[in-house]
Amino acid sequence: MNYSAYHFEDLVRIAKRDNNSKRPFLLVNPLQGKHIPASPSECFRLFSALADKVFAQKTEEPMLIVGFAETATAIGAALSALAPFDTFYINTTREYYPDREWLYFSEEHSHATEQKMDKSFLDAHLKKGMRILFAEDEVTTGKTIENIIAVMEKTYPALSLRFGIASLLNGMEEEKIENLKERDIPCYYLVRVPSCQYDSFLSGFSYPESLRIDDPSGADFPKAAVQEATLGGCLDPRLGVFMKDYDCHCLALAKELTERFALSDNSNSEKEKDRKTLSSKKILILGTEECMYPGLYWGRYLQEHTGHRVFFHATTRSPILPSPKEDYPLHCRIRLESFYDKERTTYLYNPDSYDAVFVLTDSPVHTNAGSVLASVFSSYGVPSFTEIFWTK
Repeated sequence: MNYSAYHFEDLVRIAKRDNNSKRPFLLVNPLQGKHIPASPSECFRLFSALADKVFAQKTEEPMLIVGFAETATAIGAALSALAPFDTFYINTTREYYPDREWLYFSEEHSHATEQKMDKSFLDAHLKKGMRILFAEDEVTTGKTIENIIAVMEKTYPALSLRFGIASLLNGMEEEKIENLKERDIPCYYLVRVPSCQYDSFLSGFSYPESLRIDDPSGADFPKAAVQEATLGGCLDPRLGVFMKDYDCHCLALAKELTERFALSDNSNSEKEKDRKTLSSKKILILGTEECMYPGLYWGRYLQEHTGHRVFFHATTRSPILPSPKEDYPLHCRIRLESFYDKERTTYLYNPDSYDAVFVLTDSPVHTNAGSVLASVFSSYGVPSFTEIFWTK
């Protein structure tokens, strides 16, 4: 594939949302590393192609990149890291933080409509005159971004705020894109998506309940041991970060995890190289909801420095219906309590067999999600399951 020229069929699979009348379909990207396991290096190639579009003119300007929770947090962080100049990065969040002041806005089509941004970080940095670049996986109508722009302009009337939009997919009308351009809001994207409800396409699939495991703790899964590890040095992009600092912390994390779990072989001899290839493992790194970039970063590091086959994806709040057909993207749904809140429902799609599974989370609490997932993956023959907590 020519990674500088992606097409609709490369980046789009159509799936059916579960009980969402506002938007009954979802565009699932097989190369993004969210709902479907993907190669981390393929994910970064995709994000790099978008970065090439955004920074084609290499005009250095102060910039704050905003990644939308939860599906675009890794996209936003990667764009920020790939910028040819220093940037700040923040992702929107739905997480609860006590004693913080927030800027709220709505994502009207979503299953969880309320989003927010840390106001103290914005107060400190927007006065520097930086352009605010919103990073998304898909922009369909632009309504969510218009909502947040309106909130920010109302909150900071004395500042001449400048905006931009970067997305893997863009479904906005051409007239809307031109209107935004006239307002000095450029739109960067890789693939145009036709305006379509996809109802007739989705009606051709069946969605049997047998593919939805809604109570995995009560299902007939084998009990499995969970290894746990805790590492410090976490920076929280929900509260805003200087991207170079965040990337350095992710690199340090990747190196430490690789060494701790004895996943590298630094020998240069041909004999040892052959041995490493023969002993390479199929590894899954699993992110949790908004926490995607650190795990994706570690996955790429493993691919670059070891002989392992590595995949990445993440748990999600999005309820989507699975279907058994081969040309449908999601074939199994596991319902879980969140790694962040035992009262919150989250999902994992398309579990598979691996030699080892590592969950990398920045959750400050321990819930039952890890032990349930360990049992699920054990039923797929996974012999090793580890839950890694990245803490401050």
